[in-house]
Order: sequence, then structure tokens, then C-alpha cells
Amino acid sequence: MNYQPRIPGMDFTGRVYGRFARETKDTVTGKLCIVKGPFLPCADENRFQREADILQQLPLQGVAGLRQCFRERRRCWLVFDRIPGATISDCGFGNLFPERAGWLIAKLSRILSMCHQRGWAHCDICPANVQLHGSKVWLLDFGASLALGKRYPWQRQVRPAWSSPSLLEGKGRVSPTDDVYSLLLLSGLLLTGQQPFPGPSRTDFSRWSRRLDRPGRLSRRQWHFLQRSLEHPNNLTAQDLAVQALGW
Repeated sequence: MNYQPRIPGMDFTGRVYGRFARETKDTVTGKLCIVKGPFLPCADENRFQREADILQQLPLQGVAGLRQCFRERRRCWLVFDRIPGATISDCGFGNLFPERAGWLIAKLSRILSMCHQRGWAHCDICPANVQLHGSKVWLLDFGASLALGKRYPWQRQVRPAWSSPSLLEGKGRVSPTDDVYSLLLLSGLLLTGQQPFPGPSRTDFSRWSRRLDRPGRLSRRQWHFLQRSLEHPNNLTAQDLAVQALGW
């Protein structure tokens, strides 16, 4: 059953973004906003309150900031300013010039480094969660974020094609490597246009990377760096990846 709250000062426009996001209009300023929350039945309605708590700890440039929270019937609704541009999924990016792909990966690496310094891993890096507008880049949707150093929870939100082997298996503790791994997979998509389709193990990811064709404008050394990093991600930080990407 669809449920729509009455948020003071907000009128819903009727535009829908997936199961848990709707567009609204600020009745005072006329600006468009996005409201995220349990519009449809959700097995874990506390996820929205958790995301609000995490975002309040990450007031960073490049992170889609929280405008306000609205609570009704013990439910939490998140209100964001509508960000211009489109996601990587909407743009259909792939086979980019290495310089453009490297610029984008470096931007994301720096945003993630700041999140890691605050103690959080995003844990859901994928084309749908990266918004672009000109030279600006935003990281969206921190609903799956986990605190660094904590054991992986028994129940967690993952995208099998974009998650690290450790996150998929749920073994060990949350680390920055979980985000760096997904960023390496995103690098492969941007450079080759090929979506990852790995299984639940590191070996499956490595096999996928070996089947990719090296972009003509990327040197063998640069390409081998990406492949080696997918096989041994623990040796790589987001800052390391940013430095490498700027040289593509």
C-alpha cells in the first residue's frame, strides 16, 4: 500500500524515483526537493533514520546533504534539495576517454577519503549513486553505509555486481577497501563500457577483470595496475587510486 505523508511547506509533484523517493516542491521558495522514506512497505523502516543519522555526521562537499527530517507515525522521511544533472546510470557512461574517466574517479576517491576520515564506508558505490552536473560530482544514497571497523551485520543491503567480496561474504570487518573495490569496478565500466558480473568470491572478480579489453589510449602499465588492484585490493587506498586515476 502506498503511503504519502503530509510534510509542511512541501507539495508532492507526482514524480516518482524508485520505491522510496518522490519529488516535492517547496511552497515558499518554489525549489524542487526529493523526499526519501517508506512510501511503500519496507522490511526495515529504521534504515531511513539510520541514514539521517549518518548524513548528519558527513556535512561534506560532494555528499548529497540532508535538508531536514520529518517524522510521522514513528516513521522517518528525509528531505533533500534536488541536485541538478543526472546519474552515471542515466548518462549511459562507458568507453570514456581515460582522462575524463580518471577525473571522475579521482573526484569520487577524494569524497570517499573524507567519508573514511569521518569513520564511514559508503558500501554501495554504483552508477546509480553518482550524480554529475558539469564539473560537479555528488555521492548519493548512504542507506547502506557501515561504520569502519565494525563487523559486517548479518542483514545488510548489497548489490552483488558492485560489492567487494568481503562485503558479499560478510566476513571480517568493514574497511575502506569495500569502497575502493567498488570504485575499481566503476573504473572498468567507465573505461570499457562493460558492466561487472562477478560472483561471490575475489577469484570471480579477477576473472572478470582479465576478460576486459584494454582501452587503446590507456597504457599497459596503467591497465595492469587496475587488474592487479582488483586481485589485491587491500594494498590500495582511495587516495592512491585518485593519484593513479589523474595519470590516465
